[in-house]
Amino acid sequence: IAFTAANTFASCTGIATLNLPASLKSFHYHSQTFANDTAFKTITLGEGNKIFSLVDNVLYNKDKTELIAYPAANSRTSYTIPGSVKSIGSCAFSACFNLREISVPFVGRQRSPINERESFFGYIFGESFYDCAYKAKQYGEISANAVTYYLPTSLVSVAITDAQTIAAGAFRGCESIVSLSLPPCLVDVGKCAFYECYGLKEVHIDDLSAWCGRAGYEC
Repeated sequence: IAFTAANTFASCTGIATLNLPASLKSFHYHSQTFANDTAFKTITLGEGNKIFSLVDNVLYNKDKTELIAYPAANSRTSYTIPGSVKSIGSCAFSACFNLREISVPFVGRQRSPINERESFFGYIFGESFYDCAYKAKQYGEISANAVTYYLPTSLVSVAITDAQTIAAGAFRGCESIVSLSLPPCLVDVGKCAFYECYGLKEVHIDDLSAWCGRAGYEC
């Protein structure tokens, strides 16, 4: 096959391994692809595929600038998204119930999101409920624009490695996060970025001297 439609695997459960052929040119992965499929553990990719690449059981585009899919039942508890990544697919980390720590180069879909919903941390986890998830209602300054995302309760530590900005409301409602690491290159944090982060106990800054003289951030 060369293409998969947007609903090819809609609400499929019990699939442990997804075998993608060398001929595949387009793969639609979204919140309903394997929603709540806690058995989804492995991706394989046919040798010679010219569109996609597979690195440590995580699906990327060929030049590894877009992270497309991370299997929900991947057994690792910590994952670092490479600095080469420029965008992360919607729901790429949906139902990742083993994940305790994640390092992201930026928050949301990409460094400069096209719209508000793409600027939220929950964007990469998706809008479908699954077991061992909690609901985070995220919005910037206008509650009418709220989007409900479902994040794994296991995720307690987040490190942002290369972002200059964090949007308003970016982590709103992320109540299970205990530890947050911020990069020295960060220059702007939007209003209420960490509002309702009830579990947050630690904020780490790699280079505190880089922050000296900056105004305090409202949240």
